[in-house]
Amino acid sequence: MADPTLLHSLTLEGFRAYLRSKTFDFSKKPCLAIFAPNGLGKSSVIDALEFLFSDNGTLDRLGQRTLNNQAGPAALAQNGAQTVGIAPVIKFSTNTGKVIADGDRKASGNQRPIHAAAAAMKAGFVVAPIIRGYTLRTFVEEHKSENRYSDVVGWLQLSPLVEVQKNLRLLRREIKAAAESTTEQLRLAGLLRAETDQTVLAWEDGAVIDFVNAIIIAPLDPGLALATLDVTDVGYVEVGKRVEAEEKRVGLADAHAAEADERGKAGGTVFRSVWKEAEKLFAEGAPDLDACPVCATAIGDTAAGSMPAIRDLLKAHLGDLESYNDAKTSLDAAEATATQAHSRLVARLPGMINHLSDDEPDGFKAAFIAYHAGIVEWPAADNPDVATITAELEVLLIGLDQEIVGIEEKQGEHTWVKAKASIDRLLKIRTEVALATRNAETLSALHDALGTQAALVSGKIREKVQSLLDTLQGPMNDIYKEIQGENARPIRLELPAEDDTNQQRMQLVIDFADDRQSVAPGGYLSDSQIHSVALALRLAAIKKFNGAAPLIALDDVVTSYDADHRRAIGALLAKMLTDCQIILVTHDERFFNHLKDQLAAKDGQFMRIIGLDPAFGPRFADHEVTDGMIVDRWVRGSRQPTK
Repeated sequence: MADPTLLHSLTLEGFRAYLRSKTFDFSKKPCLAIFAPNGLGKSSVIDALEFLFSDNGTLDRLGQRTLNNQAGPAALAQNGAQTVGIAPVIKFSTNTGKVIADGDRKASGNQRPIHAAAAAMKAGFVVAPIIRGYTLRTFVEEHKSENRYSDVVGWLQLSPLVEVQKNLRLLRREIKAAAESTTEQLRLAGLLRAETDQTVLAWEDGAVIDFVNAIIIAPLDPGLALATLDVTDVGYVEVGKRVEAEEKRVGLADAHAAEADERGKAGGTVFRSVWKEAEKLFAEGAPDLDACPVCATAIGDTAAGSMPAIRDLLKAHLGDLESYNDAKTSLDAAEATATQAHSRLVARLPGMINHLSDDEPDGFKAAFIAYHAGIVEWPAADNPDVATITAELEVLLIGLDQEIVGIEEKQGEHTWVKAKASIDRLLKIRTEVALATRNAETLSALHDALGTQAALVSGKIREKVQSLLDTLQGPMNDIYKEIQGENARPIRLELPAEDDTNQQRMQLVIDFADDRQSVAPGGYLSDSQIHSVALALRLAAIKKFNGAAPLIALDDVVTSYDADHRRAIGALLAKMLTDCQIILVTHDERFFNHLKDQLAAKDGQFMRIIGLDPAFGPRFADHEVTDGMIVDRWVRGSRQPTK
């Protein structure tokens, strides 16, 4: 077994009550007891230990007095340290076997890192070694069972297992909440009610199909119905065909309007082209023509009868042609515009053709295809028969308009497109309802499976925790009875029942009387008994688990005890904790004297603080100085007693 680590020395300088350097040497006698009246700096020694092993370099006990705000560096330094230029510091050395390690920790500034030697010793503290009297009652009466459980399993070095136990419990709770959540179901029910005009309140296949057939499809075709709400249903496929036909009818009207617009643009372009050719007839200096360059009519056969007459006629009507002259600047782009208009017309016509059914009467679709072919070849080929195609389109569109009006008069806003969209939305809702149902079922099954696993894991952890609690419970009660007497009823450390879902709790219970079994000690025990419960548990845990660094620091732990119990605690320390290094401070002189009587002189050193000098710090008197000598010197005002 490895040698334990103990404190070899401890020096306070500029720290708390200690201004000038004060060293406590543990090399020959590892235990120390300090007596002092309140306010003379005895607890500063325990503060030095807390600071030395603190992760963040603060004093938590001071933070507890200020709503858990940890005291910073300002509370660590002695009041006059800065004035006299003393840097607050704790110096120490540790002893592991025959190996001495020295270190220090500054108690000022933002950087106050823990020394490696202190960290190494702290690693042996499974249970915190510092016990302060004012916290004992808190542990028994104020700590929740979950906090006590967390503390104790930490002492037992089972925190990782308990974390698994805790995470399983949290995961089960979250999965159960998700499985029982109705949020998604309520959302889908709201969508269903909105989609069915409040007719169907909860999903049921038959009710939804009845709604679709009666409210959505029947106004369009009473003879058509869905057998199932599925995309492969014969009725649904037929609805799709009706939608396609309806879209062709409506699209045909749009395509005709686009074609007429493009045809108009093309016609205007042709007229401007004719004007450009006619311009040559009246251009100054142009040669006489025998015939019209557009229609090939002989000039002599025209209404004017001759070129001069034509020029005179144009001049007479020049005002009528003024608007054409204003367009002169755009005529240069006429050919390009004509080409673009022709291209758009050629591109638009296939859209109209696609909207025509193959069963159109009189082979109209075939004629329209031929018309499109003619437009493609124009102007290189002859003009297609525009008048015939246009007339046929007008007849078709008139019939289409009447058909659409009839549908709207009969069904209002009912169309096959809207009917199919409504059915598709219901199909989507059904898919989401099925998914939500499967998710809930899966989560429920997962919750049950996790419950089985959690019970198995928790059972194993419970066995381990309980076995260790059993090993701790005996020594705890031995210490408790050592303080309170052999007749003291034993304290039990109990876990919840095995079927309790929250295993992360530990109860302190006692059979106070025959009619008060398994009750909380806080409600029945006296102050000294309550303190004894907490003190016994901590001392037993330190003795059992801190073997690598068996240090115990006690700060005024006998406040609530009478003389007999104080004597019993002194005997306990001498009898049961001989393998521990004990550093103790007290303001109780009788208890201090009991310790001197009971602790072996070879192991313990005893010191008295008889005064607090602001320019020096606590003044110590040798324990052999009598009380009368101390009182006499104090009365005479001497502050320099023999050290």
